[in-house]
Amino acid sequence: MWGQLNGFARLLVSGRNYPMVRSHPGGRVPGLLVRGLSVSDVRKLDEYEGDEYYRASIQVQLRSGKRIWAHTYLCHPQVKVSHRHWTAVQGVLRSRSFCQ
Repeated sequence: MWGQLNGFARLLVSGRNYPMVRSHPGGRVPGLLVRGLSVSDVRKLDEYEGDEYYRASIQVQLRSGKRIWAHTYLCHPQVKVSHRHWTAVQGVLRSRSFCQ
């Protein structure tokens, strides 16, 4: 299911090859909503995301315009971001260049 975070941006972390979501006036972050995760699944995601992220419950806007509450991972304020917006295509291109 598609959803969008309003008031947030997906920004590249300074010195890293991956993004973080951070509060950003006027920003919008599209993404997928995943349902049916077990408690064990969520614990594994928490471990994977590590100390740079924290899980937060925020409102997500669906295509229909309806808003629902969902969990997402946001970056801690002390993590430095480059303020360059990040897209999945850019991430794939960067990742591929490291593999070659």
